[in-house]
Amino acid sequence: MNTETHCEFDRCDYVCANGFSFTAIRVDESCVPDKAAAEVMRDNFDREFNHAFILGVRRTSAGWSFYYPKKTVAFPREIQATNWDKLPWKRQMLSA
Repeated sequence: MNTETHCEFDRCDYVCANGFSFTAIRVDESCVPDKAAAEVMRDNFDREFNHAFILGVRRTSAGWSFYYPKKTVAFPREIQATNWDKLPWKRQMLSA
């Protein structure tokens, strides 16, 4: 991750019908140009959140790439079936 730039990202705190809550983060590949950078960002968010989260990176050539926390979390089927783009996103600024 480029430490000299700011990165805009979208955040969604979501609670499933069964009460399972998670935070979803989506960023553009300009903020995390490769898998290693995405894993660093994932690890940073892993320390910040006290519950499960998903990091989605919008890749120009390949669509979405998803990164999950290192802790194994069984995400409910509702999340797997959720349309990623239809979640209630809020734009934020990340000082990288």
